[in-house]
Amino acid sequence: FWVFSEGETSFKKYNRSGIVIFEVTTEVAHLRNQPICLADGSVLFRKKRCLLTQLNKNGEETVFLDFDAAYPICMYCPEENTGVVIGIINSELTEGKLSKYDKHGHCTNEIKNSLLFKNLVSSKTKCRGLSAYIAENINGDICISHKDVDVFDKKGNFRFSYYGHRNTNLEFQPRGICTDTLGHIVVADAGNHSVHVLDGNGNLQKLYDVSSKENDFKPITLTVDANYSLCIGCSDGKIRIFKYIE
Repeated sequence: FWVFSEGETSFKKYNRSGIVIFEVTTEVAHLRNQPICLADGSVLFRKKRCLLTQLNKNGEETVFLDFDAAYPICMYCPEENTGVVIGIINSELTEGKLSKYDKHGHCTNEIKNSLLFKNLVSSKTKCRGLSAYIAENINGDICISHKDVDVFDKKGNFRFSYYGHRNTNLEFQPRGICTDTLGHIVVADAGNHSVHVLDGNGNLQKLYDVSSKENDFKPITLTVDANYSLCIGCSDGKIRIFKYIE
């Protein structure tokens, strides 16, 4: 696992036993959104408001993209592991788009849709620090987690929204989002300290409580490994791993 904890100044790579096997120091002490690992093993992260930086395995930093007057707020590696897809909104917070870039930072495709970032260009955008989470499902659907979960097809056409499990008095606060090879959409819910497992059409399949009242931590980021183990980065600085599906 590549991990960057708020307040620290380095990326750390952990093995499954929790031992640090590699560490790279960087200048930032607070990331504005989730970093991602590229196909070549380098780490891509948002270092400044408009700047994406690439960190290679030797600890060398290079500018990947400088958007100047726009903000990169979420990104993911597409299924074919070629390049990176970045969600971008303009400086006025009125328009958004998804752009695909190759490994050299050249734009190869764009998806523009007035609904695509309807929740990102809202009054809550500034409160959330211009950040969101995004994932691609096996059918090419684009899944965006912000103040709710919005799903679009690969052409940017709206499919559905998910507003959380309604049988609770707590606020749905979606954070990290990922998908698996069965087409499930998995969402971390910091407000309810839980994880929601949806099918590819947005129907809730399972709801997992991550913490109890005695252990009051929140799920923030997550991913699914090849063995269908759910790996959750929590607000107490720990990664918790458990089977979520047989």
